[in-house]
Amino acid sequence: MGVTYREHPKGSGVFYVFITQNGLRKSKKVGTEKAAKKLKEELERKISLKEFSLTRKKEPTFQELSTVWVETIVENVNRTTTYQRYSQVLRDYVNPQLGAEPITKITRGQIKTLLLGLKKDGASRSSITTVKNVISGVFNHARDSEWIRHNPCDGILKGLKMARQKQIDTDPFTDAEKDVFLETCGDHFSDMYPFFFTAFQTGLRLGELLALEWGNVDFHGGFLVVSKSFRNGLESGTKTGAKRYVDMTEGVVKELKKLRLQHKKEALAGTATDLVFHKNGAHITQNYARRHFERILDKAGLRKIRFHDIRHTYASLLVSKGANLKYVSQQMGHSSIDITLDCYSRFIPQKGSSEVNLLESDRQPSASYVRVDP
Repeated sequence: MGVTYREHPKGSGVFYVFITQNGLRKSKKVGTEKAAKKLKEELERKISLKEFSLTRKKEPTFQELSTVWVETIVENVNRTTTYQRYSQVLRDYVNPQLGAEPITKITRGQIKTLLLGLKKDGASRSSITTVKNVISGVFNHARDSEWIRHNPCDGILKGLKMARQKQIDTDPFTDAEKDVFLETCGDHFSDMYPFFFTAFQTGLRLGELLALEWGNVDFHGGFLVVSKSFRNGLESGTKTGAKRYVDMTEGVVKELKKLRLQHKKEALAGTATDLVFHKNGAHITQNYARRHFERILDKAGLRKIRFHDIRHTYASLLVSKGANLKYVSQQMGHSSIDITLDCYSRFIPQKGSSEVNLLESDRQPSASYVRVDP
């Protein structure tokens, strides 16, 4: 039992005071040796007068720390949709199994059992990864709060052979299927045609389309400025948090100019809005857009795909027609070209062994070159 101080690391000029009492040990970074010595003497005085005593803090449960993490970190740093999703994961999947456990007592084996149980119940790789990320986030918070030294989630999916696949599954339409969809939309759901045509020709995410305003449309430059997303009645930043510029095809420019003219007429009649796509002057909801998407699929007799596969269709068709992967990555707003490669490399046109002939495509044969067989 006692109070000591020392320089750490040696030669740094930074001093720590160490207190050992009641089987507990605590350290405090002070600064100079003079300040450390002064604090040591003050603590010794308080201990002798029984005015100071180290006590063990009550160890929090996983649920207690998860509540702090999701309410103070996730809610303030991430998008609203991420906060809602993580809260739901904790409520439905994690806390029922781990919530009552003290944070330091939870083992890697318990986490493995939880994740394997989800896999057995048919959860997708993506869903299991989300659950793992939520659990890991809580443990990172526990580590930062000095309750634990190591995060038991580190590398756990790799050990369970559930790490992210190099090739990401996508289910895009072919060019012909896209044409059938848009033709059916124009014939039977003409009010939604500009929306779906823009979706197929720009690759914007659903929330980004719904948040698009006329101020984001540069007809002169031929591009869209994508900076917001709309979901669950709220606007937020894009998925990556970054603004990007997406080139428009001539068809999109033409279609949006027609829509702009229509909006000006609607404004004269009393329905004014800055939104490119709207319903009675307000945002179109994601459910409204998805319902129309499913109705058009049924009417056209096309196979069922997700709305998000419109985005995959855009990218896969660009790649299959020879577009540069870096350009596609920028258009899609991917944080790394590796994501684009993982998703769409199978759509890159294969030229076979003829590619090697590019080495000699500009070379003229030399008249002085004579091959001598051994």
